Amino acid sequence: ALELTGFVPAGSVDTVAVATRDPVRQSAAALLRALRQHGITVDGGWRIQWDAGEDFGKGCVSGSVPPCPFGALLVDLPSPPLIDIVPSVLGPSQNWIAEQMVRTLGDPGTGRSAWSEGTAAAARELERVVGTVPSDVRFVDGSGLSVQDLLTPRALVQLLRHAWSRPWGTAFRAALPEPGEEGTTLADRLTDLRGRLWAKTGSMTNVGTFAGYVTDARGREIAFAVMVNGANLPTSAVRGGIDAVVRALAARR
Repeated sequence: ALELTGFVPAGSVDTVAVATRDPVRQSAAALLRALRQHGITVDGGWRIQWDAGEDFGKGCVSGSVPPCPFGALLVDLPSPPLIDIVPSVLGPSQNWIAEQMVRTLGDPGTGRSAWSEGTAAAARELERVVGTVPSDVRFVDGSGLSVQDLLTPRALVQLLRHAWSRPWGTAFRAALPEPGEEGTTLADRLTDLRGRLWAKTGSMTNVGTFAGYVTDARGREIAFAVMVNGANLPTSAVRGGIDAVVRALAARR
């Protein structure tokens, strides 16, 4: 539960966005409410099971729900094509969807789907297909929010160049935010490069990054990655420096 205190003038609307502290429990409670609202009875309420391999009745164990002989599929919600999901991640910088995408990679050998299997699969593919070196990449989650994630600009540029060379390269570039595009992280940024820039931002405390494609003055497509780490400067100063680098690339002749 959230307790909000303060004053809001009559007739006005004030919206506050907060991070969910326990999304798993809140989601489970919301699912139970929705089921009851539709007349579905749930025996025993709900509980959260974190550890794999623990018995929860009738020969079923956590972490192995699909093979459970007493399990029954209630509803199937097919996923949209990946290329339709990617813009929802890159445009608004949606961390939750990014986490779920990594979890779905899983391990084809064991059938498990978790962060450890997903991040390992992503690292393997970057090395095998894109040609990155192991020392340039370290993933521990899907969103990049962990301070243990490590990535070099070189690896990012390698990935961007590889993507542009593939048949789906144009669709991937189109999924990246563009200056002035509403609902994205570039809605009010680098609008003077509209139509020439497609790029993704990345921001944390004392961290500012920017990577994507920019078309220079001669019409050449440039893959770039700019990373600022531990700057100890105001966000506006870091962002201004990054934008200056991008404008310099765009002005190349």
